[in-house]
Amino acid sequence: MRIRLSASEVAIGRRVFIDHGMGVVIGETAIIEDDCTLYHGVTLGGTSWNKGKPPPRDREKNVIELIQESDPNIRRANFGELLWRIGLPIMALGLVLIAIPLAYVNPRLGNYTAMFYAVLIYLMYSNLLNLSQNYVSQGRIDFFIGLWPIHLIAFGLAFVLIRNRINPSVKWWQRQLPRA
Repeated sequence: MRIRLSASEVAIGRRVFIDHGMGVVIGETAIIEDDCTLYHGVTLGGTSWNKGKPPPRDREKNVIELIQESDPNIRRANFGELLWRIGLPIMALGLVLIAIPLAYVNPRLGNYTAMFYAVLIYLMYSNLLNLSQNYVSQGRIDFFIGLWPIHLIAFGLAFVLIRNRINPSVKWWQRQLPRA
C-alpha cells in the first residue's frame, strides 16, 4: 500500500474507505468529506511536496478580485458573493427602518404581536436575499435584477409602517387619498 499524504492542511472526514491505496495521493488542498470511498490511483488536491496555499474561495477574496475574474463560471459565483456583501448592509438598514414602527408597544395592553411580525419579516427578507444570491451565482438572473427588488419591497414596507405610525388615528387608506 503506497499512500502519499501531505497532512499539513488536509481535512479528512469520518468513515473514509481507501480501496487498495496504490498510487493514492492526498495533497495539501484536499478536503475529504464523511462517508467517502477512494480507489487506487486517485490524486486529490495538490501533488507537490512544497507547502502552498489553496486558491482562495470567493468569501476570502476582496471586491476587486471578485469583479476582475475572467472565467464566466467563477465570475457568476463571484457576483453572487458580491450581491451578498452589498445586500447585507442594505438589509440591516431596511430592518432598522422596519423595526422603528414595530418597536412601539403599549405596556398596559401587553400586546407583543409586533415582535412576531418583526421576526417573520426578518426571516423572509434574509431568505429572499439568500435566494437571490443563489440565483445570481447560478446565472438564472442578472446581478442588478437580483439586487434591487427585495430591498425596494423592504423599504416600501418601512415607508408604509412609518407613515401608519405617525398618524394612527386616521385609517391607512384615507391617508392615501388626496385632501379636498
